[in-house]
Amino acid sequence: MQVLQAGGEHVASRRQSARSAPLIIASAGTAGVVALSVGLRPLGGVVFAIMVASAVAKAHRSLARITKGIRGETAVAELLRSLPDDYFLLNDVVLPGHPGSIDHVVVGPCGVLVIETKNFSGSVEFHGNAWFVNGRRPRSISKQANRATVAVRETLSRVHSDLEGSVLRYVDRIALFTNPPSRVQVDRSETIVARYSQLLDVVLAIARRRRVPRGVAAKLAESLVNPVSNGGLSAPSPASNVS
Repeated sequence: MQVLQAGGEHVASRRQSARSAPLIIASAGTAGVVALSVGLRPLGGVVFAIMVASAVAKAHRSLARITKGIRGETAVAELLRSLPDDYFLLNDVVLPGHPGSIDHVVVGPCGVLVIETKNFSGSVEFHGNAWFVNGRRPRSISKQANRATVAVRETLSRVHSDLEGSVLRYVDRIALFTNPPSRVQVDRSETIVARYSQLLDVVLAIARRRRVPRGVAAKLAESLVNPVSNGGLSAPSPASNVS
């Protein structure tokens, strides 16, 4: 496996923002409580302190979710490193016009593969595009993976229009669940749904169908390394530099 992008600024920014939020809220809250107390409004200070404590607790929960998600993404990146050298990996991919980042893009004999990683605990159910995690309905993971797939395909098609009818005709997507104790039930899915332990087998099975040449895969992977803000891409470096 050739790792072209180990991790980007988006993950680091998410982690830093989440870490800073509880401290900022607590500091602002302390100042507010002191101001109310000095102004001889102790009851107002108590109410405000309760509100601040609730906000700090919420920020800590958000930090815990982000940290857990990053751990899952890191584990997946390490697992993918065991693929052969004709595969290329980019983590935390940011593309023009696509909000947020894409967890992982694998390019190789499998063609182009987008992986959306989730480190959920408990029960996960999937019916069509509707997802339920422990009975609650979050944003549709399949729609999230589909948007990422469309962004990758459109970005590559602008540079490699000659491959639109072949290698780029299909860009597969995987919703991957990394937490072993989680229970995943799937009913009708256009998105491939897999457990962490199944990932390598799924990638290799796709590769047996696609059989994309290494040189083609290298050019596609390199084109995702430095996408620019105007919606185009920087010129890819020679494929020989990646080997």
